[in-house]
Amino acid sequence: MAEEKIVRKKTKMPLIISLAAVFVVMLAVVAVVALIVVQSLSPKQRLQKQLEIGDRYLSELDYEQAVVAYRTAIEIDPKNVDAYLGLADAYVGMNDHEEAVNVLAECYEQTEYEDIPVQMAEVYLEWAEFVLITDGSSGDDSSFTYALEILQTGYESTNDDRLIKRIEELTKTTENNDQTEYSSPEDGGNQDAEEKKTWGDGRAWTDREDILPHEEGEYVIFGAYEQDNDLTNGPEPLEWEVLDVNEKGTLLISRYVLDAKAYNEELVDITWAECTLRQWMNDDFLNSAFTTAEQEYINEVTIPNPDSSTWGTPGGEDTTDRIFALSTDEVEYYYDLDMPSPFADHLTTYDRRLLIQPTPYAKNTRRVICSAISQADYDEWFGGVSGYESDVIGLTGAGWWLRSPGGDNRGACLVDDDGGASWVHSYGVIDTPYFGVRPALYITQR
Repeated sequence: MAEEKIVRKKTKMPLIISLAAVFVVMLAVVAVVALIVVQSLSPKQRLQKQLEIGDRYLSELDYEQAVVAYRTAIEIDPKNVDAYLGLADAYVGMNDHEEAVNVLAECYEQTEYEDIPVQMAEVYLEWAEFVLITDGSSGDDSSFTYALEILQTGYESTNDDRLIKRIEELTKTTENNDQTEYSSPEDGGNQDAEEKKTWGDGRAWTDREDILPHEEGEYVIFGAYEQDNDLTNGPEPLEWEVLDVNEKGTLLISRYVLDAKAYNEELVDITWAECTLRQWMNDDFLNSAFTTAEQEYINEVTIPNPDSSTWGTPGGEDTTDRIFALSTDEVEYYYDLDMPSPFADHLTTYDRRLLIQPTPYAKNTRRVICSAISQADYDEWFGGVSGYESDVIGLTGAGWWLRSPGGDNRGACLVDDDGGASWVHSYGVIDTPYFGVRPALYITQR
């Protein structure tokens, strides 16, 4: 019996080795078969496989493996938008927002897919909130500044107004907190008068008696709007030129071109009453440039919109506005223009007061149409025809919308970037987004 056991023990090891060898061979065969199958797939099939793998890992919150899968997909097809979007989502899941933005920027460069700037803006917004929540919990002001810098960079990259609005919300919240601290009960209740003189980080407040009465040609401070192109320091006080004092109040117009907008976002027949520029002025601009208290000083007035005296184009119904663009008639009246006949040698009248500079924000971020007057320009044209003095050399002017219709209702009149009033023969196409905005308003007289 003992001898039999020994025999069995000796014959067992070769059997195990044989089975292991067979298993290894089977694995090798399976691997070869899998490789053959993979290699036999078309690029489109391999791409789809990697996208499915990436999506599965993303749903399982395994972001590192998702990154590998999506990057493999991009190697197969560098223009596949879904692969870039999935990769960006994976980096956001890892809280690596900077890399997510880089991925989306690469996607836009490769594909020019029109929705990518919207996706980038959302990542910038989430990135700023992440910084405020994680780094801002300690009360460190540097995290707040960093969040504002992220939002400003995002706006410069995407031109998405949501980023501007978030900056304004954060800045306004900080300003309100500063005011609350400043007017604490310990101050003995003497703070009301002082609060009227400051707003948050040095924002100017203009009392009624500070702005009225004034004469034509003077300048006043009222409200605030982004102008220096540094979104981290909040809006700057607005300067206004006094055009007139009449029964409607004191008529003000912004000293500078403040922004760039289309007269209407769609190229359709339209008048001032329905255009998107009017809506923006009386909603977005009104609420962002003026506090609730400041808005109480702005009069709601009836605005006439006559037909074009040059082309007979319908001006539409009269409107009731708080903020508006000037008409051609108003420009001719307030700037003392002696408009030439369309048949005169020079169809454009120039006026130094109409040569309006854009703010750095309007010029560099909003890309308003503008140009500088060179020495050569002055010598050849502006000194003689326009009658400008030499102080305009080097000055940058921006074109700005008027509310009057052009040769048809798909055009609106403009003041040119060189200060020329040329609507007797030309006008701007209404959906052009780069002409300037110079708001006007009436302030209450008391």
